[in-house]
Amino acid sequence: MKNIHLFFATRNDLYVNIKKLEKELKLHYCLSGQFERKEQKPLSSLLNIKDLGTTQRSEVNLCENYIVLPKNIKVKYRCEFTLKRGLQYSYYQDKNPDSITVSFGGVYQNKYLLAGKVDTIGETKKSIALFKDFSTLLTQDFTKIKDYFVGSEAYKMLITGKRLITINIKTPPEYDLSLI
Repeated sequence: MKNIHLFFATRNDLYVNIKKLEKELKLHYCLSGQFERKEQKPLSSLLNIKDLGTTQRSEVNLCENYIVLPKNIKVKYRCEFTLKRGLQYSYYQDKNPDSITVSFGGVYQNKYLLAGKVDTIGETKKSIALFKDFSTLLTQDFTKIKDYFVGSEAYKMLITGKRLITINIKTPPEYDLSLI
């Protein structure tokens, strides 16, 4: 079973809610992916992400993804050897069954806003509870439009004609979030 919570938000849309959720839920975060170094320094706050609310990626599924865990649970990884890159350390949700992941999407080239998401592949009680608590607090006071929760600045972007991208910037606008 996979749980997913889709949203559109700018850094300002996220800031207050992240402060609240981090006060209520004691969490730490780790960038998901493959790395040459074994130790990935966990983030103590999502607000420490330098470019939170922006992205260099033009496709939603390629935006940075963070593993989210309670502070008392250490992030696990697996070692993999690849011919091209040698020994790699992979930090993914499948090794962390009590985790969720969050990807913020963000503003791309000052004219697009890419969707973010909170999701989990975990089926443990801890991951389901974390998913519900985190996604609810993160998008508290957002407006629900179709399947997406939309922050106030993101909503202003939508009504002023900016594209809210659900897949990638090359997809036709009829695939974007719209009010109709």
